[in-house]
Amino acid sequence: MAAGEGNSEKTQGGSLDAMLSPMRDFVARYIDATADFAKQLVEFQALSTSWAKETPMASFFESQNSLTLDLIHFWASAARSMWRIETPAPKSTDGGL
Repeated sequence: MAAGEGNSEKTQGGSLDAMLSPMRDFVARYIDATADFAKQLVEFQALSTSWAKETPMASFFESQNSLTLDLIHFWASAARSMWRIETPAPKSTDGGL
């Protein structure tokens, strides 16, 4: 291996990172937007099932909403890991809903 070959590999790696950086930014925004949209849908579902608060079905709907929020967080984190996005979206402070 010549001395110049290792240098060109670093340059190619740097240009690849430079190309992927805008794509990663776009994907990070897309992941955050879709996760926020999914959370809004869960909030809407919680509102639409509020009639069940005084029924035996209340615990079912609450656990369904909790599981859904956990899945949203899991898949958003998995997508960030796959794209090697280092900064995950900040967690919501409203307790999940």
